Amino acid sequence: MIGAHELRGQLALAEDHIHLNNAGVGPLTRAGQEAMHRMARLQSEQAFATIEEIIDVYNGSRAAFGALVGAPAENVSMMQTCAAAISQVALGLDYECGQEIVFCDQEYPSNAYPWYEAARRHQLVPRLITSEADFDLDLEKVLSAIGNKTKVVALSWVQYQSGTCSDLKTIKSECDRVGAWLVVDAIQGLGVIPFPEDAVMPDAICGGTHKWLCGPLGHGFLIMDEEKRAQLSPLLHGAITYGTPEDLVEPGKAMRTDCGRFEPGNPLLWGGVAGAGAGRRGGTIGNLPT
Repeated sequence: MIGAHELRGQLALAEDHIHLNNAGVGPLTRAGQEAMHRMARLQSEQAFATIEEIIDVYNGSRAAFGALVGAPAENVSMMQTCAAAISQVALGLDYECGQEIVFCDQEYPSNAYPWYEAARRHQLVPRLITSEADFDLDLEKVLSAIGNKTKVVALSWVQYQSGTCSDLKTIKSECDRVGAWLVVDAIQGLGVIPFPEDAVMPDAICGGTHKWLCGPLGHGFLIMDEEKRAQLSPLLHGAITYGTPEDLVEPGKAMRTDCGRFEPGNPLLWGGVAGAGAGRRGGTIGNLPT
């Protein structure tokens, strides 16, 4: 854990500026800025001659995102945004007509519209969980909505309207019982509260750097293991989807099964290295309860 004063020293905020909305957009850390400047210098001064070093730094940054939830670096795919990560899962899965998607009525739009679109395309049934009068999310309502027709339970770890924390361990256990996926939007929690150590790993964790991680706008990540990745069809295709930029075209070539499966082209360099640089600032902020 790091304290507020220590964190303040890692930011470039004006001394007379009081920032109270990291849940919207957090300030970029000095470490994040320095990481971007380093990559800019390498590309501007040496261009292609330094591409291997740039890619090594970029790939190394995956570890910082994986560490947030106790996942290995090889399970981290870089995405344009958290919304892009959610969309890749929602629109990349195979479905059967009539299957159900469970989510709640206070989800942020980026964790609702992709699932409604998946329902439209595949004739699925959205199961909307209604919140309590105080915006609390009743765990029993969530569990009772999960049944044999459930394909996906899509929930935010921390709800953006209320701050309600989902009981991931209990929900994942119920998902496993019926063979459903648990897809978690973790963007509102990562960086401010520790990811629950006793939680069984969700099937997919979607995140972004610009809130409590104090990283740049315009970068997200998708964390899942190889078994689950193989069950998703990439939405975007390019050289990296199938190998490397040096590989010749081979019609019918199998797609990658590692984290590059969802990264079709050039690296999302600035967001990746700056987000990881910011994320290595020393841990979560304070000691807020989960």
